[in-house]
Amino acid sequence: MRAVVNRIALLSLLCLIASAPAAAQGEACPSGNLLAGKSPTARPGVTHVERLTDGIMAGEGDPWQSELTSVLDATESHVLYDLGTSMRVTAVDLQGDNNDDYIVELSEDRHSFTTLWVADPVSGQGMRRRGTRGLQGSGRYIRVRARAGDSAYSLGEVQVFCETPSAWPPPVKVENTTKWWWKKILEKRDHRYRLAVALLGLFFFIALFRVEESKKALWGASALSVAMLAIAGYRLYGARLAPWFASWGVYALGVLVVAWAARGIWLARQEQEARQWWERGALLWVILACATTWVNFGVFHSSRIVHYWDTFHYYVGSKYFEENEYERLYECVLAVDYEDRGDADLEKRKIRDLDNNRLHFVSKADVLRHQETCAAHFSPERWEAFREDTRSFRTVMGSGWWKDMLMDHGYNASPISNMVAAFLTNIGWRDQVPLVSSSRVAPDDLKKFRQRILRYTMIDLALYAGAFLMILWAFGLRSSALAVLVWGTGYPWAYFWTGGSFARVPWFFMAVAAVCLLKRGFPLLSGFMLSWSALLRLFPAALAGGPIAALIDRFVRRKKIDRPWLDASDKRFIAGGVLGLLVLCSASVAVNGMDAHSQFLTNTLKHAETPLTNHMGLPTVLSYKPSLVGRFTKDSSLADPWGKWKQARKETKHDRRWLHGLILLGMFVLLALAGRRLAPWAVLAGSTILIVGFFELTCYYYSFVVLMAPLAIERLRYSVALILMGIGGLILQFFIGWYDEQYIWETVVVLLGLLYILLDVVQHPLPESSPASAATTSA
Repeated sequence: MRAVVNRIALLSLLCLIASAPAAAQGEACPSGNLLAGKSPTARPGVTHVERLTDGIMAGEGDPWQSELTSVLDATESHVLYDLGTSMRVTAVDLQGDNNDDYIVELSEDRHSFTTLWVADPVSGQGMRRRGTRGLQGSGRYIRVRARAGDSAYSLGEVQVFCETPSAWPPPVKVENTTKWWWKKILEKRDHRYRLAVALLGLFFFIALFRVEESKKALWGASALSVAMLAIAGYRLYGARLAPWFASWGVYALGVLVVAWAARGIWLARQEQEARQWWERGALLWVILACATTWVNFGVFHSSRIVHYWDTFHYYVGSKYFEENEYERLYECVLAVDYEDRGDADLEKRKIRDLDNNRLHFVSKADVLRHQETCAAHFSPERWEAFREDTRSFRTVMGSGWWKDMLMDHGYNASPISNMVAAFLTNIGWRDQVPLVSSSRVAPDDLKKFRQRILRYTMIDLALYAGAFLMILWAFGLRSSALAVLVWGTGYPWAYFWTGGSFARVPWFFMAVAAVCLLKRGFPLLSGFMLSWSALLRLFPAALAGGPIAALIDRFVRRKKIDRPWLDASDKRFIAGGVLGLLVLCSASVAVNGMDAHSQFLTNTLKHAETPLTNHMGLPTVLSYKPSLVGRFTKDSSLADPWGKWKQARKETKHDRRWLHGLILLGMFVLLALAGRRLAPWAVLAGSTILIVGFFELTCYYYSFVVLMAPLAIERLRYSVALILMGIGGLILQFFIGWYDEQYIWETVVVLLGLLYILLDVVQHPLPESSPASAATTSA
């Protein structure tokens, strides 16, 4: 009996000993969030740290600064948690501002930290959730900090797990901010400054039009211009990409402003004419302030000047157009990704089929087919170059943006645009191929790549500068300042859309040049430039509608007017347009071949049948039905969540095509009547209304409203209408969250402004002394 008892006691002891490690292991790796309810042991530069571990996240897209978020003041700011003992970490889930990097680090001694995971920037605005599993790290101390981005950092919640939850992402309570003004205004931090600059610009031009009547108006205009400069300088002062301004630029600018003011006061005391000095200086400050506004006050694209997403399409698209044409760009990118990374996340990725614009999930069979197709179109050397460019863009963009990019709509430049862009991008391409192929880009090669892409994006910025210098040359400083104000503060064409890209601006430069050259008496060159602009982007061809309407009107009334219905200037303008078509199309066929033009036509028709949420134009307005907007029709369970919305938009637009035709006819009649009142260049500028009428364009092309500035400067009420277009657009984007609705109303604002100016010109002709008047002779 004693032996049995001894055996039982021994067996129990062995079981107890065996279960101890399991219990210890259970204690060492508890389930649930390791940080739940914890307070940090250190929190330099971080506010409201209790919000990071309270189990509540802000709604996706909510503002970065609200009653639900914790703000990190700078890159040095961080939170440090002590777990009490060393633990494994296998998963992290956090919510942070969309365009920043958030770094999670581990340490055993609180002094030496290693990076566990970096949460990359993601698409969409405001607070965005990111998470990862399969981590292999351990430590007692966990530190979370931020870097890069736009220097505005915040976190809504941080969860760290030893035992990875079976449900991923782990469930968490979500609350939307209860303060609408936080959501609508604070998240649009740079747009607040943009709106302030636009409003001051409005008051500036109101004062400027009265300087001849009142000396007080001159002082007011001068003060307003300095205020605009001060707002732009204040925001620029903290921009990470403009450190020169904080170190010496602000002082140099201050000296210039003081010197300008001092000389103006001295001239006044000497009883000399000072108005011109004050006015010119004030206009220059307005131009400088508004140009700074357009580049997001030096913030650009958060931590970057270059818009890599957009630049990828126009750099890689043009460079390898011979191999990829319009349909294979995304397919060959997937082939490169598969070569480098295999099956990782393959089944979760979506891609837009550039043959038909259909959005679908990717399968392995798709990728293998794409590999064969791409191999048939690339030589080995060109494929290696394409792989290197693809890897470089993937590296600088990050995995989140890179995956999202393949759901865009491909490379859509015209053959005439591609002719020049392909030549530029292929300069020295062989020297850019690494000697040894690798799935990773070498640091030195990546540095050279960034520098090379930055140089290409400088071409677009130079063309913008050239366009406004053309306005200065043709119309003077007032028109230039108004043009830059409209351009710099307008929302639909703001920098974040296509600023810092490549090959996006030539059409704009050519269109501006056409108006300016016609004003200066060079109709042949003007017609050539208009053709060039139209061949680059098609829609500028609508600018010829006004001159055509005016010509038809003069032909009908030829027996009643005292001038030829077709004069020498008209003939030269038409000849220039025809010459542009012949020369540029011939050159394009020689370089690109005939197939590229037929493919471009097919591609253009395909896109015309694909509604986009950021489309603007009269067709967009006519396809609007309140019950069919994205809020009610978007279905995230579908491969293409916007599929139902697109179909509804197309059907509505088709049903209302008769109304569209009537409105277009009315626009032509309006331009014919305006042609009786306006000089040819002003009719050409006023034809921007036909671009709105005929086309559905993505919002950033609406920078063409700048063409109206030289006409609008002729009267205060026209200038006010033009500036109010931008102000109205800015206000709308504060309060309308869905793009498909927002850009309908943005179109309405632009259309009303253009209609007002043209209708008023018809009813109240400009004085004969006005450069925009039809009474002014044109060479």
